Amino acid sequence: WWDFGPGALGAMACHTANMAFRALKLDAPIAVIAKASEINSETYPAWGRIDYHYAARGDLPPVVLHWYEGKNGKDRVLPPEELVSKLLKPGEKLADSGSILVGSKGTLFSPNDYGAHFRFTPEEIGKGVQTSKPETLPQGVGDRAEDQHQKREWVAAIEANKPAMAYSNFDYAGRLTEAMLLGNIAVRFAGTKLEWDAANLTFTNSKPATALVSKEYRKGWDPKTIG
Repeated sequence: WWDFGPGALGAMACHTANMAFRALKLDAPIAVIAKASEINSETYPAWGRIDYHYAARGDLPPVVLHWYEGKNGKDRVLPPEELVSKLLKPGEKLADSGSILVGSKGTLFSPNDYGAHFRFTPEEIGKGVQTSKPETLPQGVGDRAEDQHQKREWVAAIEANKPAMAYSNFDYAGRLTEAMLLGNIAVRFAGTKLEWDAANLTFTNSKPATALVSKEYRKGWDPKTIG
């Protein structure tokens, strides 16, 4: 995935990574490692690259997801040129945000934040695949116009007390968000491969990194004890 706006990992990663997260049946990574420009306690870095390492999932093999963002000087931080050059058509430029899924038989390329548009390389592996809209997704509630559908769906799920009615419900979106936010911590320990224990919300090889996972709440305000 890539997004060329600095600080995009905190703002756009969940949108951009959603397609790969669903398609590859991802959950919590087992490790994360980052490279980044100089950081401080007030702002995000000018550029960053984060690698998320995932273990095998059922019959799916281990996989590494790479996130690129920002500019290193005048140069955008991009996926390898050798890969990008195979995906772009003559005269085409890389979009500002999108994702690339590289497989053993070919590549799926989406120059879109949400994976709304995509194409295959080589083209023959996509023959017979309908690419203009999702083939199988729940129809949800109400119209599907732009942003309104997800809002109607969310309200309907609350009224029915059925979280699963929301396609991006908290069970799913929470795990996706947690995984992406690990990259923000990795940036602060650039160059160190942080080993992640999702069950215990702990980096097993770094107490300083673990300290950033949560915070010390004021007495009476710890969400684990409220209610």
